[in-house]
Amino acid sequence: SCTSSGATISGNSTTPGVTYAWYNPNGRLMSTQKSFVTNIAGTYTLKVTSTEGCVSSASTTLGEDVPNDQAITLNVGGYSTNGSF
Repeated sequence: SCTSSGATISGNSTTPGVTYAWYNPNGRLMSTQKSFVTNIAGTYTLKVTSTEGCVSSASTTLGEDVPNDQAITLNVGGYSTNGSF
């Protein structure tokens, strides 16, 4: 198997002052930081909230056999998520 020891999943926004909330495949809050490390496969959802209360979300899926150099980027509503494995 090509399982990596962990993936760094991060989000980015060009809007100043946003907050980040990462949710795991079970819908539980994992992190309120821009990035975190996980080795659990599944779909992770990022909700980005602006200072005005506007929310945008995006999801990225971490597979079980992910090459260490793979990166995933999603752009939703001006926000982006990056998965680096």
